[in-house]
Amino acid sequence: MSSTTITKALLRGLAPLPSAAAKQRIFDDRTAGFIAEQRHGGVTFYFRYTDPRRRGREVKLGRLGDVTVDQARKQAELLRAYYSSPKVGTQFGVRHTVSGLPIMVQRKGLAMVSLK
Repeated sequence: MSSTTITKALLRGLAPLPSAAAKQRIFDDRTAGFIAEQRHGGVTFYFRYTDPRRRGREVKLGRLGDVTVDQARKQAELLRAYYSSPKVGTQFGVRHTVSGLPIMVQRKGLAMVSLK
């Protein structure tokens, strides 16, 4: 478990995992809760937060290649704002899906962000 700023250059320069290791997690020091997980198949981004019942949760943001580091960090920042303040949910017009993840609906000129 290491903490550093997750960048495109850092992920490009990662050494391959030893065959005995299943995964390596890199925690971002700029955005709390933003994680890059390296497995033998590639790198996946996650956001970790605590729900209102004080349970630890993680949301998969996407795989490197499908999303960029900057896109994943932006999603993590939006999720962090949503889960850290109940007022943010009403400001962005958030409604919940069956899975409980928010879908931010475009209102008042704000960009649409889907977090399915």
